[in-house]
Amino acid sequence: MAEKAVAMSKSVGSPALKDLPSIASVYMRQLLQLGQRWGAESADLTNGVGLTRSQLERPEGRVSSRQMGRVAQRITRHTGRPDVGMAFGMNFRPQDFGMLGHATMSCATLGEAMTVLYKYRNMLLQDVDRTIEMTPRWVTLTFKERYDLSATRQTFFESFLVVFYRFSLFLTARNLSDWQVSVDWPEPKYFTDYRSQLCEWQFDQSAIQLRFPRPYLDLPLFMADEAVLHRALEGIDFEQTRRERLNAENVVSQVKALLRPGRQGFPDLKAISGSLCVSERSLKRRLQEAGTHFQTLLDEARFQMAKNLIGEGKLPLQQISNALGFAEPAAFTRAFRRWAGCSPSQFRRLA
Repeated sequence: MAEKAVAMSKSVGSPALKDLPSIASVYMRQLLQLGQRWGAESADLTNGVGLTRSQLERPEGRVSSRQMGRVAQRITRHTGRPDVGMAFGMNFRPQDFGMLGHATMSCATLGEAMTVLYKYRNMLLQDVDRTIEMTPRWVTLTFKERYDLSATRQTFFESFLVVFYRFSLFLTARNLSDWQVSVDWPEPKYFTDYRSQLCEWQFDQSAIQLRFPRPYLDLPLFMADEAVLHRALEGIDFEQTRRERLNAENVVSQVKALLRPGRQGFPDLKAISGSLCVSERSLKRRLQEAGTHFQTLLDEARFQMAKNLIGEGKLPLQQISNALGFAEPAAFTRAFRRWAGCSPSQFRRLA
């Protein structure tokens, strides 16, 4: 079950990831319903956020975390309720996971359900990395955002952790009072209203974690059904294939949005595919279906940045070469000549 979080150059803090449509639209619909129940007008929550009716109504619709965050902030502003994340999580229903929910409910054990949920996590959201550590007694899941969530970080993780815990409650039909949640922010005043409905929460810790006794992994689920699980997984695989076809064109704009330079230059294929929660092979295939290749898009991004930096005339060519991630200036010169038909120095004289 162990997975290693994908590291990407300067991914935390990158605005590009925040704008990718990575969250199933059902969660935006639920967030809007929460705001309306608290007295906010729908128009006040959505105007200027960039939401379309197609995004919200299509089963395969997706919204970005920036859009979710802006709506959550507006709910707080219009209602005076800072507990949006907690309340959103408490309103979770197992059917909100759709076909993936049916699959996890039908697993034989909680450990198998968690494995299935993680394997197909991109059906729901793509904004969190998870690592797992197991000792003979405990299982510790550590969660980390894939980019800077800014002011909405606490709201996001409160809802995420409450949903995770409540879904586990439903799957096991057990009292999970011996589970523990750790977060790295101070205890909010409104937590008093939720404490009795949750497991133990520890605040001001060093990481965001969920910890539970290891024997729970082998706990049988009361709705286990191998035949139903098999059909549900077939349906999920079919749905993923369908979404890949629908997103074949959109993947180009997603890759372009992620091709931003970090300290080590531009992210490579492995980092980009990790950010999109697809395999390298799958990303290559989807780009090919859209009529392009990763190297082509990388070259376009490098060429555009090179032209901008050379045109500004502030940096020596060696520094520009380093910024673009080339091992040596000669390699940069060869690449630029291939892109522009002239050397960087010639281009600078003509600029």
